[in-house]
Amino acid sequence: MSRIKPGDIFSISTSKGKACLHYICKDKEETPLVRVLPGLFEVVPDDLEALVLKEELFLFSFSWSPLTIEY
Repeated sequence: MSRIKPGDIFSISTSKGKACLHYICKDKEETPLVRVLPGLFEVVPDDLEALVLKEELFLFSFSWSPLTIEY
């Protein structure tokens, strides 16, 4: 496992498919800020660069620390 860093893209499984998330930064309170990218997918798209250029559905922040992700 490794810590996520700004710019990382990862997916979570939902009941309707995989959602792609883009970790963009920590805000001034050191809380991670994440973009929820458009679309739900059966398989994560190969062209993540194009997906990141699209407008996000929404942003969210959370206070889990440290956040780790398995690759």
